[in-house]
Amino acid sequence: MLAKLKKFLGIALEAKELISPSSVKSAPKDDMQVLQLAVDELRRRYDKICKDYDTARIKLLTLFGGGLAFLAFLYSDKVKDTNTRDIFFPPTLADQIFYFIGLVLVIGALCILFWSIRPSDWALPLSADRLNKLQADFPTRKAFLSYIKDEYMEANSFCMKMLDRKVKNLAVSINMLFIGAIILLVLKYFGGQ
Repeated sequence: MLAKLKKFLGIALEAKELISPSSVKSAPKDDMQVLQLAVDELRRRYDKICKDYDTARIKLLTLFGGGLAFLAFLYSDKVKDTNTRDIFFPPTLADQIFYFIGLVLVIGALCILFWSIRPSDWALPLSADRLNKLQADFPTRKAFLSYIKDEYMEANSFCMKMLDRKVKNLAVSINMLFIGAIILLVLKYFGGQ
């Protein structure tokens, strides 16, 4: 596993024939440096995943607000001479079919957005209960760095799945909202009313 980690970080090892006896004694120090580099890289990746997740949630919330504003715009017309509102609904059957398709797309997009905005599980690389027992569980720095590396790898994997789910929901809902909005706007302003 350490060999894969060294390859991942781009650290080239010299062949055994080229290693001098004095450098063989420093191999544990090299392992420590590699572990420290791995933990630093994994920490940066975790921070980037967290930032991207927050950005995706902000985009989802903004799009949800935009979808609600679109529906409010679509159904807010002038008040007629009486005290009733003129609610947009197409008169012909063909327009009504497209109207319902557009409305289902917009409402479906809003449902996906609302579902995606909700809080979800998140993995933290270091658990608080485990950090209290550091001296007992990790007698050496190498053991501690190895533990942190494994925890970051596990947390990154879990959090990346959550981020992917949010981004996929964002892409699907943007398309649904855009197509539904175009259908409804065309029917409202260019339909057979």
